[in-house]
Amino acid sequence: MSSINNAPEQKTKEHLIPRTLYHSKKAIPPDFYACKQCNNEKKGKSDYIIGWVSKVCSQNDEVAYAAFLDAITNKEHNNSRAVKALNSAILRDDGMVEMTIPLSGLELIDYGLFLTKGQYFADTQKLFNPKKQLIQVSVYNPNAWMEFENQYTGQHNSDYYDDLAQNPHSYSTRDSETVVWRKGNQYMFIFHKFLAIAAEVRPNSCKSRSKVGKAHRKLCKQFSIL
Repeated sequence: MSSINNAPEQKTKEHLIPRTLYHSKKAIPPDFYACKQCNNEKKGKSDYIIGWVSKVCSQNDEVAYAAFLDAITNKEHNNSRAVKALNSAILRDDGMVEMTIPLSGLELIDYGLFLTKGQYFADTQKLFNPKKQLIQVSVYNPNAWMEFENQYTGQHNSDYYDDLAQNPHSYSTRDSETVVWRKGNQYMFIFHKFLAIAAEVRPNSCKSRSKVGKAHRKLCKQFSIL
């Protein structure tokens, strides 16, 4: 990541929220510059899967169907994980469809680190300093968000996603397909309402390293790749 326009390592323009998350194909401007290796070889590999999972879980039937069709017909991406995820789908007793997220816990953690460092840079124009800070990543799947939505609607008689998009600490992108909330050292990236990556920036101390390590080990056990 670099803020110097002509730096030699600055080979690609980074979209913090990847274009693969949007149903619309309309072009969007980049957020900042990033080194080619980090942007294309690392984050780029997960962009498609994160975008695909969030869209296939969308309440918008058109968006969900387009994502489903893309996994089968699009030859521009390696869609083998998406196809395996579709094959893992089961119909629950409540009528909902459940499938395995085709990313490992480690990949989700790495993706959360990229998002948080990028948003930190966008907000402060400063690079994240791993010698002084740590990031704890959490992932919330659609099941968790649907349960939260029911509780929130019952208590407030409104939609949590719409309320969050209007929160002064949030911004939304492309018809609220993504909502980003940040306040102090906490961050939340919510994609198509029901998939979220949260993060908390902590001081690099023995206590923090222990807590972050424990949380990340738990997340890795919860998500195993197909």
